[in-house]
Amino acid sequence: ATIRQTSGSAPRGKLFAARYVLPQDVLGRSCSWRWSQYCVPAAIAQMRKLAPSLEIGVESARGSERIAGVADGHFDLAIVSHDRLQIQMAQTTKRNASSELVVEDLARQSLCLVVAKAAAEAERLSGVLAGQEVPLHMLSQLPLVGLDRSSGVRRQLERAFANRSERLRFGMNAAGWLAVKQYAKHGLGIGILPIGLLSQEDLDDLVVRRLPSELCIRHHVIHRKDASNPFLHDMTTLLVESAKQHQEIVRRRWNQVI
Repeated sequence: ATIRQTSGSAPRGKLFAARYVLPQDVLGRSCSWRWSQYCVPAAIAQMRKLAPSLEIGVESARGSERIAGVADGHFDLAIVSHDRLQIQMAQTTKRNASSELVVEDLARQSLCLVVAKAAAEAERLSGVLAGQEVPLHMLSQLPLVGLDRSSGVRRQLERAFANRSERLRFGMNAAGWLAVKQYAKHGLGIGILPIGLLSQEDLDDLVVRRLPSELCIRHHVIHRKDASNPFLHDMTTLLVESAKQHQEIVRRRWNQVI
């Protein structure tokens, strides 16, 4: 979801033109759907306590659109999972590249491998004890599904194997994390998922093991260095706190289970 400004003189939820001058008493924000589900609602609730009159609009946008929207002043604040180099490259391709973006660390999401219990690869993955990480070399022996060429997770894997003799095997793409889970449940290959997207019921159908900790999804908060919205600092702080709370919930839920 993308969160951006609304004003009293414009319909709520409408996307304004990039040239729109954002008023000081509203906050526009952009984020990925995973964080809109878990961390953003809690942060919004706390923000409303601090500033009851603050208006917050929510919309959907792709990652590149979030970066561009912040760079050109369309959004006040965005949450992205691009790495810092990608953010910099996305910004420099836009006309308003002179407005420097501030990139702040928000959270890291641990990843796991999932495979149907009935699949041939399940026995191999089950050889890794619950609570331990899958050795990196084992990934070359498994058919990985759901990662297209633009996937940040796939790029991490390719970098990790760049100087190794083993080669990764990538199968069909999937439209989102939930689709990856379903591919795995139907025996179409090994899926890679954020651990936080698992449910207890998934363990009935899937063998689940952790990926090495260096392979993860890194989320960042970005905003313009010259942004004048007075609520940016408070909102960023609340998002970080909310993300930490969610990470602790996930850690306690799955510690020593997968």
